[in-house]
Amino acid sequence: MHRWLGVGSVAFVVLLSVTGIALNHSSDLSLDRHYVRSPWLLAWYGVEVPAPQSSFTVDAHRVSLIGERLYYDDQELADRVPALVGAVSIPSFIAVATPTDVLLVTLDGSLVERIDTQIFLPGEITAIGVAGAVLVLRSGDTLYEADEKLLTFIPCRESDVGEILWPAPSAIPEDQLAILQQLYRGRGLSLERLVVDLHSGRIFAQIGPLLLDAVGIIFIALSVLGLLMWLGRNGRSRPRS
Repeated sequence: MHRWLGVGSVAFVVLLSVTGIALNHSSDLSLDRHYVRSPWLLAWYGVEVPAPQSSFTVDAHRVSLIGERLYYDDQELADRVPALVGAVSIPSFIAVATPTDVLLVTLDGSLVERIDTQIFLPGEITAIGVAGAVLVLRSGDTLYEADEKLLTFIPCRESDVGEILWPAPSAIPEDQLAILQQLYRGRGLSLERLVVDLHSGRIFAQIGPLLLDAVGIIFIALSVLGLLMWLGRNGRSRPRS
C-alpha cells in the first residue's frame, strides 16, 4: 500500500513543488506581467472579449476602448479607463480624452504624457475638440481651452477660439476588430493566476480543491505508514538481551 500510494502521488508532489517554488519567486519571475495566450486555456477560463465601447479615427489612426483597455491602432495605451470621450489631432500629438484625463500620444503610438484634468476642471470631460491648433474641452456647459504648452486649461467661449471641430465615434472595421480582440484575450489570464490555480487545484473548478484534499490525506497516510514501517523494522532488528 505504501509503495502504490507513493507512486500514485509522485505527479502531485512534483506539481505542488514546482508551483510552490514559482509562487515563492513570483515577483522575480514577473508572473503577474506575463499572460497566457493558449486559446484552449483562455476558453477553459471563459475569457471573453467585451464589445467595443467607443472608437474614433484621427489622422488615419484609430483610438478604441474595449472593456477598460484603451488601444491606439493595435497598441495598448492604457488600462482601467472607464470611458473614451474622443480623440483629436493637435500639433505634434494626438490628444485622447477620458472623463478625467487627456493623453498625449505621438503619431507612432507612444504615450508621452497623461494630464489629470481634475486639477483644472470642476467636473468630468464630456467632449474634446480642436479649433485650429487649440485644444478645447467641454465640461458641463463650459468650454476650456488649453494654452500652447498644454500646461493649463482656462474657461473660454466659442467666439474666443473660433469654429470647434468635435470628433464623432465610428465603427471599428471587422479586420481591425479581430486584431484588437486577439490582443485583449492575450492579457485576459496572467501566468501568476494560472500557477496559483494549479497549486490550489482551482483550475479544475469545484473538484480540483477536493482532489488536492484527497492528495493531502494520502500524504498523511504515507507519513504514518512510513513511520510505522520504520518502527516495526527497527524493533525487529534490535538485538535481544
